[in-house]
Amino acid sequence: MKLPKLITTFLSSALLLTLTSCDTKELVTVKEDATLGVEFQIQNVTAEEAKVLLSIDSAPQVIDLRTPEEFATGHLPGAVMIDFKSPDFKTELAKLDTSKEYLFHCKSGGRSTQSLDAWKELGFGKLHHLNKGMLSWTEAGNPTE
Repeated sequence: MKLPKLITTFLSSALLLTLTSCDTKELVTVKEDATLGVEFQIQNVTAEEAKVLLSIDSAPQVIDLRTPEEFATGHLPGAVMIDFKSPDFKTELAKLDTSKEYLFHCKSGGRSTQSLDAWKELGFGKLHHLNKGMLSWTEAGNPTE
């Protein structure tokens, strides 16, 4: 196999793995470098699991990464909007307490998956990612505000 074709095959496989990994429920733990000194944990959850998670006393704060227009059409109860498309996204994310637990989502999972590097870089420790985003939440018949 020629090197360019091998590289293309590898990159295609990596992309496929990335896209399908959003639907897993496993806990992924990545040890960060010594400069951050934190463990980054993210758990992908279904809409049903998120509903249960949000019903407990120590429920995580919901962070909605959609645009203001999308947020206005309905959002998870108690959600805080931080627009991923905004040039100030990372600055706004940095205002959150990194020691707290968060459940974050977008419309279908694309933007929220793209935001992972920012969460890690800022030193967040424990996150829950809503698989398939707001679409899965509303398809499951869960309440919105």
